Amino acid sequence: TLFRSSTIQKIKESLIFMRNQHLEVPFIAFYRKEYVEPELNINDLWRVYHWDEKWTQLKMRKENLLRLFQKMQAYQYEQISADPDKPLADGIRPLDTTDMERLKDVQSTEELKDVYNHFLLYYGRDIPKMQNAAKTGRKKLKRITEEGEEEEVEEPEDEEQKGPDRKS
Repeated sequence: TLFRSSTIQKIKESLIFMRNQHLEVPFIAFYRKEYVEPELNINDLWRVYHWDEKWTQLKMRKENLLRLFQKMQAYQYEQISADPDKPLADGIRPLDTTDMERLKDVQSTEELKDVYNHFLLYYGRDIPKMQNAAKTGRKKLKRITEEGEEEEVEEPEDEEQKGPDRKS
């Protein structure tokens, strides 16, 4: 376990070099080797670099999908609160916290694709409606600010929808 913990520490140090100090793998291997050897060689550093790249990509995709979930949840809330006495139509499934938790628990691109496809299965047909509602809300906000009325309207988030990329 001592070797394992020292290896983990060396990986952390190499990530600090790569991410925070923007040092490249060959530079670390030849000019910062006292920080990573003997546990890590240049091939190990490349492996750390590539896995960090994949993890960062997964993290960004999760954040983008979470934003899409939040926008859909806000859209559904607006639709429901517009006429609260009206019962939900058949086939309408409100996005809830279990969907959000499932997304937060994602650990691989395959799991992320599963969550995204599940989202599209239930809410894919509502995405264009949600985008149009966001555009309409932005136009109303612009009209209000042009007329010089009080600006106590929340800025809507940008309409761009970002799901996980299809590239693997």
